[in-house]
Amino acid sequence: FFRRAFELDPSNVLALYCAREIYQSLGNFETAAKLLDLEARAEPDGERRIALYRELGHARSEQLGDIEGAVVALKRALALDPSNMDVMGELALLLLRRAPLGGGDMDRQRAADLLYQVASTAGGETALGYCEAALDAWPEHEASLGLFEGICRETQRLDLLADRYQRLLGPLAESPNLADLYRRIGNLALERGDLDEAIGYYQALEPLGIPEDHEILIDLLRRANREDDLADALASDLGAPPGESSGEPDLLDPEALP
Repeated sequence: FFRRAFELDPSNVLALYCAREIYQSLGNFETAAKLLDLEARAEPDGERRIALYRELGHARSEQLGDIEGAVVALKRALALDPSNMDVMGELALLLLRRAPLGGGDMDRQRAADLLYQVASTAGGETALGYCEAALDAWPEHEASLGLFEGICRETQRLDLLADRYQRLLGPLAESPNLADLYRRIGNLALERGDLDEAIGYYQALEPLGIPEDHEILIDLLRRANREDDLADALASDLGAPPGESSGEPDLLDPEALP
């Protein structure tokens, strides 16, 4: 009866709903999901359509193991309300599940973008959690790191920031952003009063031959009264500017840092 009803009138949402409930109760999840898709398309109310597409995403991913179909459903939901934080979070999680199945870095970056958008709207402790999730998804997500830094400094949670920096060392070991991370760690060490740690990270930057970093190191060594290291630094030849030397200079292995 219900199949006949929605075949005669594809916009009959009630018939679609009743039919899919029957198939769902019988364990025919594939047919139930197809009917749910038709119901979502036919639903005139915007909020209800979003809820149906979210339900479809869950059915596709959890009952059918169809991550691709689930992603499509949540993308449709997000298109209806691009600022819906719940949909963004759910889509990000699905993209991270799809990434090792073929989505790769593109899915990880998109997931990080979505998580950052949620963090930007949420604020406070919730924002910190979403920033961390974004950085776990894509360690080079600069916007998430910047937001995370700002909140940590506003709330005087420098230990949390230091821990995040340390957790980024491994993922960024082969990244061009590693040098900037060293500077961040060194500057944070200064904020926390650990002069020796700051020196260690600026020493690690020496192979790059960047004059500004070298000058900071000289100043730090003077402040720490490390006369032997200061003499070595003053006597060192920084070599050719970056890009003019033969080969790419290597930074110190993060595991060798203090």
